[in-house]
Amino acid sequence: MTEQLTRGQQVMSVSFNPGQREDVAAIKQIFADAYDEIDKWINSKPNPSLDQESDIIHLANTAKMFLETAQMYAVKAVTR
Repeated sequence: MTEQLTRGQQVMSVSFNPGQREDVAAIKQIFADAYDEIDKWINSKPNPSLDQESDIIHLANTAKMFLETAQMYAVKAVTR
């Protein structure tokens, strides 16, 4: 049976590693874990106000976007 990927693992494409490099796999998993932690934290917030919720979602989305970018450049750095 295949293990279900987390949202972070899906976004960071942890299963795409044609060179089967351990360093690439480790980097992708680190960023996937950070992505999942942000999602977990957002989902645990008890009833924020609309303003707070909007700010939280904006900050979380920005953080996740930068995680995706950082992961891409980290993989590029170790594969050059």
